[in-house]
Amino acid sequence: MEKVRMLNRYCHICGSQMTSWDGKLTQAFHTKDTCEQCFLLIYDMEQDAFRDRMENYMGLRPCIGI
Repeated sequence: MEKVRMLNRYCHICGSQMTSWDGKLTQAFHTKDTCEQCFLLIYDMEQDAFRDRMENYMGLRPCIGI
């Protein structure tokens, strides 16, 4: 299984180190660096529902290791 690729960037809300998936989400939403957990809080969604929405509406899919 692939390892999660960590970026040298940190979420501007909670301060956690971002993954490549977080980077894709940040680009898609045109926001400051924001991690998936903070997006889940912002949109009040469960992780699976959020990822399904990203795949179905925006064509984004998380990396294999996430």
